Amino acid sequence: MNDIWLKYSQYGVRVSVLIGNHNMDKDDRFLVPFITRQRKWGLMNRKGELVVNPVYDAICNDCQTKDDLIIVGLLHPYAFSKEDGTIDARVKYHYGLIRTDGTTFLNVKYNSVTLGSLITVIGDDGCFAMDYTGKVIIPKGRYAWMDGFDDGLARVNKTIEGKTKWGIIDCNGEEVAPLDYDKIWNFYGKNMDGTNFEKDGQKYYLKFDLLRPFEYQKKYELTERQIRQREKGAWDEAKDMWLDAFEGDPDNYWNID
Repeated sequence: MNDIWLKYSQYGVRVSVLIGNHNMDKDDRFLVPFITRQRKWGLMNRKGELVVNPVYDAICNDCQTKDDLIIVGLLHPYAFSKEDGTIDARVKYHYGLIRTDGTTFLNVKYNSVTLGSLITVIGDDGCFAMDYTGKVIIPKGRYAWMDGFDDGLARVNKTIEGKTKWGIIDCNGEEVAPLDYDKIWNFYGKNMDGTNFEKDGQKYYLKFDLLRPFEYQKKYELTERQIRQREKGAWDEAKDMWLDAFEGDPDNYWNID
């Protein structure tokens, strides 16, 4: 590790390479993160050569290949007036994306960035989703909120007649579950084959195989009537399975935000 310390001293940067003792020879990532003594993050290759300057306050995902996008964060100060007239100052992260050569793919100014089948971006003024070329697939303003895409599907919500209604969209931007449910349980990153829906007090369990776009499942033309029939049948057959699946796991049961 001394060689790496010497290389970075040439840039005028005093660094701790990663955290603790790290064996670069056994690290199979395309780029490896490091943190400076000023608590700024950068990226080096496995030879210990500087690739991304240490200017970020957070690096949020591993980089395995040269084509990966990397979520980076910067701390952003803000202030607001309290009811008693005093000013409260705080900081929060803003996020963006860089390529593996350090160039910017998405400016660091958003509240969250999630990588999946599409890239989900949420900012102060709304949310949108784009593909990995930067083409916007789901424009800002279509939904109030959008979850990350998991194997081609994502939860969305929107206020309709004063009530928050939930649906599921695919990576083509099509609503494969209509935007009229009271709740849809969180499935992003949970490796589930289906999820639970609720409408007017009735709960349903619906498998994703009937909803995925053709990139993930053989194309299945599903009308709203077919969705209703499938929901009823799935709930009748899987009621006990649903109760067992969520027993003792309040995160799974209540995580619907």
